[in-house]
Amino acid sequence: MTKKEQEFILKIKQEMPEFTGTKVEVEKKMAMFIYLYLGKMKVFDEQYFLGNQQEKRIINKKRYSRFNMDKSLERKREVCATLATLYRKILGDFGIESRNYNIDDSCDHVNNKIYFSDKTSIIVDLQRDLTNIQTHRKIKYFGTEKEYGNKYSIIFDEEEIHNLLKECGYVNSKEDYMETKIEQLKGKIENLPPDELLQKIIQDEGINNYQDDIGYIELYSYYSSLIAKIAPNYDRKDINYFNCYVRKTDEIGEEYKDYTMCIYSVYKDEVKAYLYSNKEKAFIPTSLLKLDELESKGFYLGRNSSENGAELLRNYISKEKAKKYKKGTHNVDMTKYI
Repeated sequence: MTKKEQEFILKIKQEMPEFTGTKVEVEKKMAMFIYLYLGKMKVFDEQYFLGNQQEKRIINKKRYSRFNMDKSLERKREVCATLATLYRKILGDFGIESRNYNIDDSCDHVNNKIYFSDKTSIIVDLQRDLTNIQTHRKIKYFGTEKEYGNKYSIIFDEEEIHNLLKECGYVNSKEDYMETKIEQLKGKIENLPPDELLQKIIQDEGINNYQDDIGYIELYSYYSSLIAKIAPNYDRKDINYFNCYVRKTDEIGEEYKDYTMCIYSVYKDEVKAYLYSNKEKAFIPTSLLKLDELESKGFYLGRNSSENGAELLRNYISKEKAKKYKKGTHNVDMTKYI
């Protein structure tokens, strides 16, 4: 064990409650605490997740092909395999047996199978729970997926998971989950027109009170699920969202894409758009012409030109530009705008 790993384990032990119960009960509580601990500090690598196949191969070769504990503890971003390996090694440091697990041979996705001292086991998927942990929602992939259940794996029900989370200090009561705030807001706004509804979602303090350093993939997943939950009839119709990015260069001269999210509503042919600001940690209103100006300066609308939502917004931008330049501009070359 390296010095960095020793220090990290000590830090977890100092923050972990003194769990009581049988040996297996304590193992389950420790496994959940470590799951939450890593879930708050790690994010899924957006460059990898949103990259094409060639970009993924390059990123994987450079960063993730060989696991190194010290490097993993230094960085914030991971992919499913390295996150599973990190979790497995930390569990091992606490005397809990586990291994990396692939539920489906046709899929490259890797999670964990945990073996308790009573010979029972569970399958957990920390990567899929990152967004839930960072937005304080219910944990959904800690031994809860029925598709993972078989004669060798136990399945926790919602009450068991809640009790584990309570023991770990994640919640005090069932009212503490973000789902409670989401349901309360939904009851107030679900019948509003799309523009007003989206504005309420963007501005509501309760549902926007998530982890400050939330990852980009986790952020995107959260807001897309919010729209689907609160306004299913508007989702991908009257309310759209997509990825945006600018190309930047890091400290060692390598180019990367700095992503953010755009959400917009369309109501009575009027568009209201918002861009997420990493500086403000909030969605900021923006105009179609401002988006056009940003795009002319190297801001990309959509991870590619045909991303769902981005192409439609470009059509609205073209219409807005046509309106602006039409009046009294007979000699303007409109092909520059539409």
